Amino acid sequence: MSNRPNEDRVGARRRKARLRDERITLVHGAGGKATHNLIEALFLEELANPAKTPNPAKAPWYFLGLQELVSHSALLGGVVVPGLLVAVLALLPYLDRSRAGVGRW
Repeated sequence: MSNRPNEDRVGARRRKARLRDERITLVHGAGGKATHNLIEALFLEELANPAKTPNPAKAPWYFLGLQELVSHSALLGGVVVPGLLVAVLALLPYLDRSRAGVGRW
């Protein structure tokens, strides 16, 4: 008779140890990356010069329309339009009410 159950137990312990080591490596790597990004963000721009004011910050191209709306009306551009967009996206799955092809894979 072979010593098979004992070998399975040893293999299980090795797999658990390997998973633990991989988990530790992942956590340390993610923490190191986050710390690096935070420190790098501190040095992206030069020191502030009170004699020269920077240009106003601009949104990415896909938010420029919304930024213009906010500059004209905070209620319209900050509450109403984004709220309507979220509502439309939330209701989108319910717009197709046809029963054609339902349940067929």
